[in-house]
Amino acid sequence: MHTRPASLYTKFMNYPLKKESFVNMENGIDRSILEDKFTSYKSSDTWKDLHCTNVKNVGPFLVITDCRTPDGTSEYAASDPSKHKIFVKLGRRRLNNLADYIRLVQLGVIRQKDHNSLFRFIERQRRKVQEKSGTSEKVTAFNHNMEVGVLHFKFRCESDYKCRAP
Repeated sequence: MHTRPASLYTKFMNYPLKKESFVNMENGIDRSILEDKFTSYKSSDTWKDLHCTNVKNVGPFLVITDCRTPDGTSEYAASDPSKHKIFVKLGRRRLNNLADYIRLVQLGVIRQKDHNSLFRFIERQRRKVQEKSGTSEKVTAFNHNMEVGVLHFKFRCESDYKCRAP
């Protein structure tokens, strides 16, 4: 993994999160946390509206991956990083974005071992995307969370989607 889960947990614990913060890691989860101006999500979809089929328990988290297009009408190619995005939920708690997640880390609701389990899963998924992409180009996991109010992580090739299937 580019960033070890434990060092990311420490970064989250020490991040000066403001009450109304919207933060993301759009440049990659191994890079800096970014504050962003944000007004509303592009879609009002909720967990039950997601078009993904692979549901797993990862520690206390419920994750869903292997997704179809946002409208649910088409399949992504197996080599397309969009298929492998990861949506995250914590029990009955809705996590809208990374700020919600960081807030729960800081409150002690998300413990380090649970965080580590989630980010090891994200790393395994990143490696899977790397394998399926058919390129030696580095695949990065990132979060920007502006489309839908459900915490999720996506993947892309470093040169902006070149590993995406035609």
